[in-house]
Amino acid sequence: MESVDSTSNYVATAFAQGKIGHGSVILADKQSSGRGQRDSIWQSEGGLNLLFSILMIPDNMSASEGQSVMHCTTLALVDLLNTFGVVAKVKWPNDIYVGNRKIAGILIENQLTGSRISRSIIGIGLNINQADFGELNATSLFLETGKYVDLKEVLFRFLHHFNEQWWSLCANNVQQLKSNYCALLLGLNELVTFEDANGEFTGVIKGVDDLGRLQVKTEQGQNVYDLKEIRFKL
Repeated sequence: MESVDSTSNYVATAFAQGKIGHGSVILADKQSSGRGQRDSIWQSEGGLNLLFSILMIPDNMSASEGQSVMHCTTLALVDLLNTFGVVAKVKWPNDIYVGNRKIAGILIENQLTGSRISRSIIGIGLNINQADFGELNATSLFLETGKYVDLKEVLFRFLHHFNEQWWSLCANNVQQLKSNYCALLLGLNELVTFEDANGEFTGVIKGVDDLGRLQVKTEQGQNVYDLKEIRFKL
């Protein structure tokens, strides 16, 4: 489709109306209200980038395993970029960076029925052929490789990698997915400057816990931080 407010909103509505099912992918040329983490807006030039959402219906997945859906998605994106010779890292919790510039963002919305995940909508924005981002700290596949690529070809290649990671999740390789995700964390085992409610401080990223919280070691000891409790100062 040419334009929607948000592919994830479209997927949620279509699923509620019984129009789409497990594995459905909705792709748009442009989003008028694309969303990211912390209520941020995803900005993308129409027709040059991949903006899509995937509907997945997990088979008996507990709410506590919701982090694994994000692990699958981030690992698939990094694998995809590697096939183009682009080395990427995960800026916790789910932004994909090349060097110090963002190339992709993910927003996952899990719906719970009791203690189980009844459906997961995975929204992805991946910069492909855009060359100018103004003042945004962003990059694209074109800027990294110097080559324009077909959007649908990239999408099909991503879905191949995503399916591989999803089958790993279905095989209950939850801890392996988490370990692979942690190994790709931007700033892992490095001294990083952060900001929290008390101001700036430095610490070393050690990984994430089973709830997806960032583990940071400082001179005072090791702490864990949820999404809105800490910011990177890149």
